Amino acid sequence: MPNSHADTCTADTDLDIIAREAYATAASFGISYAADMAQALIERIVKRIGGRRAYIPSQTAGQARQRSALIRTQFVGNNLHELARAHRLTPRQVRRILAKPDSSNTTSATSATSAKTP
Repeated sequence: MPNSHADTCTADTDLDIIAREAYATAASFGISYAADMAQALIERIVKRIGGRRAYIPSQTAGQARQRSALIRTQFVGNNLHELARAHRLTPRQVRRILAKPDSSNTTSATSATSAKTP
């Protein structure tokens, strides 16, 4: 585990990044054995997914839903390419978002319908 700020700046593998983040998180909670905890986390990750490719999404599902809702409200009919650039998506991805019904409206409509059923 890195002991100084200079050590943390030179590491650049995915595991090094995870180790630094685990260490920083543990230290921010005042855990006195943050370095040991970070190392144990890395060992567990290597044991569980070592040798395989692991995909880490750039945002959570909740963030993606918020972005999709924002895109739907920002869409005015002729700004598809502008929205794609603004949200770092392809025009095709924006079209897919616009084609899907808003999940918050679908959920509330379903709840309202089921509430009326005796």
